[in-house]
Amino acid sequence: QPGADKFFIFMGFMILDCMAATALATAVTCIALTVELSTVILSLFFEICRLYGGFFTSPKQLDSPEFAKWKWLDALSYIKYAFVGVALNELDGLDFTCPPDEVCEVTSGEQVTAQKGYDQYTVGFCAGALVLYIIACRVIGYLGLKIIKH
Repeated sequence: QPGADKFFIFMGFMILDCMAATALATAVTCIALTVELSTVILSLFFEICRLYGGFFTSPKQLDSPEFAKWKWLDALSYIKYAFVGVALNELDGLDFTCPPDEVCEVTSGEQVTAQKGYDQYTVGFCAGALVLYIIACRVIGYLGLKIIKH
């Protein structure tokens, strides 16, 4: 879509996503007693964040009964907030066209956001969630250094 605002919002989310990954790695490293343990724990956290990142399992899909007991893992995924924020940014005001001889099932970005369940969130909420995630991980890292590694 034309417009620099979409690009800068995208870049903002990519920076927040990188900062959240670094903050999570810092928190786990500061809490784990050994390097080997921190590697295993961090791999587990990154895999959970990847699986619940919004691409493989959308928020709408997690509302189904078979995912009910795993829905809380969705809130731990920093990738989800970046992915959904970028998706909302890019799909807002987007129109899809089809060749004249075909029928389009989806004609607007708003239909995609409703279909995937991204309409539960806003761009501001996703950015705020990432900032809080970063702050929480940094505080956990600080406490880990102060209490455990001291």
